Amino acid sequence: IKQQLQIKSWQANQTLVGSRNLRSLTNFFIRNTYGTRAANLAIQNLEGFANHAYAQYEVGLLFKDGFYIANTPVQKDLTQAFKYFELAAKQGYAPAEYQLGLCYLNGNGATKDAGKAVTYFKLSSGQDYAAASASTGLCYTKGEGVVQDYTQAGTIFMLRQQQSNASPLLENQTEAG
Repeated sequence: IKQQLQIKSWQANQTLVGSRNLRSLTNFFIRNTYGTRAANLAIQNLEGFANHAYAQYEVGLLFKDGFYIANTPVQKDLTQAFKYFELAAKQGYAPAEYQLGLCYLNGNGATKDAGKAVTYFKLSSGQDYAAASASTGLCYTKGEGVVQDYTQAGTIFMLRQQQSNASPLLENQTEAG
């Protein structure tokens, strides 16, 4: 009964949730011991934000990494992750564009296509998303999806340094994000 009241309370208040709180709220319900029903409700409510790129991105992350429901692991589903990253990327959400690029680069949830990966990295990088800039530079260094060009890679790495004052190799693009 307590769980049902908490779920009903969350349902009643979910419309008041701002985009910055979506992940915290979702993680609270999914990663705590509120059971399958609460986890499904959380995902359904996030899916309900049809034009909400941040919510779609967060659902994509849940599927990319896998998650726990009542201490039982739910296996990751890279095809589902790709689907939600793509929905968010279509709305121009830079982190989703970056994740979509990683999916294409590594063939996670999509057919491997380094050219498409670079396209999405560049879109994300154009919004000053530093990890995407680093991945773009690495693609130029390795000649993945683009003609190998160390000069272009160096330029990209210098711009990325200016974006974040961090190492240009912060992200490991051999992983799915």
